[in-house]
Amino acid sequence: MTAISYQLYGSRNWPLAETLSMLAEAGYKHVEGYGALFAQAPSLAEDLRAAGLSMPTLHYGLDDLERDPQAAIDLGRAVGAEAIFAPMLQAPDRPVDPVGWQAFAARLVAAGRPLQEAGFVFGWHNHDFELIDLGDGVMPLDIIAGASPELKLELDLGWTARAGHDPGRYGGAFRRSDPRRPY
Repeated sequence: MTAISYQLYGSRNWPLAETLSMLAEAGYKHVEGYGALFAQAPSLAEDLRAAGLSMPTLHYGLDDLERDPQAAIDLGRAVGAEAIFAPMLQAPDRPVDPVGWQAFAARLVAAGRPLQEAGFVFGWHNHDFELIDLGDGVMPLDIIAGASPELKLELDLGWTARAGHDPGRYGGAFRRSDPRRPY
């Protein structure tokens, strides 16, 4: 059976301990962390253990990864993560053409190297803006997916649907990793 994680960003306005307890009571086994939680890193691993949850994946800002990859590596190890995904690109920073997206994909590949060398899976988490046609049927996510076999995608099915695609049908287009893995 596929493991389903709760993306903690969805509860960012609620106390973490209460959220973790609620999720454990609801039957979740896994959660996904995001940037603002990481300031709580010393207690985060203990909070997860106390709730009986694991954090196999992290969302970590690309700028932060480039500035200090060791901090992401240390955090990932502290919480027992297997994968780290860069999650977002603000509107003013988004490329507008295939050449810009190719440069962005190369940036992702470079940012991921230290994490991969440390034993983590690294990749990109999409939103709807990577699923627009740039011309000739090419989308930014196609360019990102083709940048390197080591660069994985964490396909967000909600954003895929928001972009007007069928998540069930479209999701398999980017599967390059072991199908038993969630990324």
